[in-house]
Amino acid sequence: MLPLSKDKLVSDDLSEFQDFIQGKYDIIIAGSDEIWRLDGFRGFPTPYFLPDSYNCIKVSYAASSRNSFSILNKVDKDKLINYLDDFSYIGVRDNKTLNEINKYTSLKNKVYLNSDPTFVYDFKPNKKNGIKLLKKYYKINYDEKKKVIGVMYRESLFSNNGFINHLTNSFKNDIIFISLYDWNIKLRGAPAINPFEWIDLIAAVDGIISMYFHGICLSIIAGTPFFGIEPVANNTENSKIYDILEKVDKTDYYAFNDKTLIQNNSFLNFIDEVINCANWNFDWKINQIRDEFDLFVNTLKEL
Repeated sequence: MLPLSKDKLVSDDLSEFQDFIQGKYDIIIAGSDEIWRLDGFRGFPTPYFLPDSYNCIKVSYAASSRNSFSILNKVDKDKLINYLDDFSYIGVRDNKTLNEINKYTSLKNKVYLNSDPTFVYDFKPNKKNGIKLLKKYYKINYDEKKKVIGVMYRESLFSNNGFINHLTNSFKNDIIFISLYDWNIKLRGAPAINPFEWIDLIAAVDGIISMYFHGICLSIIAGTPFFGIEPVANNTENSKIYDILEKVDKTDYYAFNDKTLIQNNSFLNFIDEVINCANWNFDWKINQIRDEFDLFVNTLKEL
């Protein structure tokens, strides 16, 4: 593990960032997640585009935009091209960002697809501890012989389509639904737990329903069956959840959020798989991702 400096900066001010970073480092890595999103409150350019010389090598890892760069005006598009062409390695997290970046750089041989760094860290989900947490915080009684599904769903984002209410009423004889994110009166729990307990809970439940990207990522790591609900995008091309499901061949376990979701055939198939103790394993993909990360590290050494 590399030593960490004591210097740090928490700021949205571009000039403050430039003064802080100037001349200090041999390589700067920007990433990951939606650091190149253009419709956020930071505007354009943000520090994540590294818009200065800094006298160093510039790299991005698993950067994501989820926007079309066409929303920029001509002056800002020219700036974007200059910023991107100054990178020695451009790593992006999803195909949408990859396609956008390739429209604005002539150096396509420097653009690579990376996986989210969640997969790179060697998490050790502790299912036994997760079961203890289910009993402690959620009062799960395994004598009930019911399956347990963790839910990561923010109903307030959608003018309350009644999904949680339908969910708990429709399957109450077979499944206990617990909250692993927002509190909901229809779900058990949402206790104050630390991130590693959260990972253990994901490993211990029988299934996950999530509208959050990293909820899906950690389900893949734990080998827990999951169903992804689209929270934002209006098509699969712009969906980071669909993108990760595509990488693990599970796009059948995805749906847009609407009033018909509870009757969606893909969703009902997922419920059946959970009830019938489906066994999912993604070690093949995680090993592949970690091999790819080793290649990234070797590339850094060669820059």
